[in-house]
Amino acid sequence: MGYLADRAEGFPMGMAYSKFARGGVHELSFPYDEVAAVTQGSFTVRSGDRSFRVGPGQMLYMPAGVSAVFEMEEDTVAVGLHHPTFAEAFGQDPHEA
Repeated sequence: MGYLADRAEGFPMGMAYSKFARGGVHELSFPYDEVAAVTQGSFTVRSGDRSFRVGPGQMLYMPAGVSAVFEMEEDTVAVGLHHPTFAEAFGQDPHEA
């Protein structure tokens, strides 16, 4: 994951570029509202009793406080935009995390 913009760069929102390897399983909890655009690959999202697939050209909204499991079906690339910034949500600069 690489942060493209955050509070340290003077932006009111955070923007990150993420790459995930095929076969990876990631359990994530979102401390902020995030929208991600998938540019390559696909994955399945499981949250509570819901499950759905996301692929290239699709957007995914993840509200603050939601936990989900992401199962990578292919090597995947996504760009995410979130508010508040990483620094505001976690209390540290994303480049130091």
